[in-house]
Amino acid sequence: MKRHARPYGSTFLGCDKDFGSKNDWKRHENSQHFHLESWRCDTARLQAATCVKVCYRRKTFEQHLEQEHQIRDPEIVKKKLEGCRIGRNCQARFWCGFCVKLVDLKSKGLNAWTERFDHIDDHFMGRNCMPQQSIQEWIPVDDDKPKGPVAVLKEGNAPHLEEGKGGYEIRESDASLDYEWKGMMDQRGSDLDALIERKGEGFSPSLDDQDRLRSS
Repeated sequence: MKRHARPYGSTFLGCDKDFGSKNDWKRHENSQHFHLESWRCDTARLQAATCVKVCYRRKTFEQHLEQEHQIRDPEIVKKKLEGCRIGRNCQARFWCGFCVKLVDLKSKGLNAWTERFDHIDDHFMGRNCMPQQSIQEWIPVDDDKPKGPVAVLKEGNAPHLEEGKGGYEIRESDASLDYEWKGMMDQRGSDLDALIERKGEGFSPSLDDQDRLRSS
């Protein structure tokens, strides 16, 4: 890991803290955030998008299924109650915003909590056949969009713009040059900055540079 790198980030919506070590990240989530028992709806909508409503009471989730999705069959409701449930402090299963699904845990108690951290750490570090991902790409359990602006490389390595919480980002990587080019726009689509960051050099424009970019 490069010096001063901060590859870990809070997985909770509304918290943008990042960390340089796994231990610091774990300590933050253990002390500052608490996982309540919840149900994340995974019912498909007519528009082909999946419902991501999160309910923190069993009865509320049952009412959601009936009122929003017209699901009343007791057997289907029972399967939804079990399959969509996230246990208190992620017992039984947890939400992975990189896998974009609920992940069943093999361990129980404190070991289950550790298993969750290890799984997400594999994404952050790119271990165990997982692609390395940043917290910007994480989709929180109670949302359907990434925490930050992200881009997906399409066929032919052409950058594809995707909307995130912070606006939009084009990201194009080349292993031979080892760089990233980012074009940031706000939610209205107007240009704000054009930044070039060389990995290892930590290039970051000064405030004067940013003002000059905005006025150009």
